[in-house]
Amino acid sequence: MKSRLKSFLLISLIALTVVAGFQLFTYYSSPIISDKPVLSASLREELIALAKKSLHSGDAPVSALILYQGKIIGK
Repeated sequence: MKSRLKSFLLISLIALTVVAGFQLFTYYSSPIISDKPVLSASLREELIALAKKSLHSGDAPVSALILYQGKIIGK
């Protein structure tokens, strides 16, 4: 019984360490905490134009761009 409890606690500690490490990695590697703009002005304008087009057609004002190496490959 004691060995099962020790194994459970060890596995739980390892899992918690992995999750906490992943959370720290994603937080510190996030571009949102950067002082530089994440998107260029032209890409932001494109997103706003798509959202307005969607709103005028009666849909939710949601827009998305798929980028590859800084170029739009999908809308």
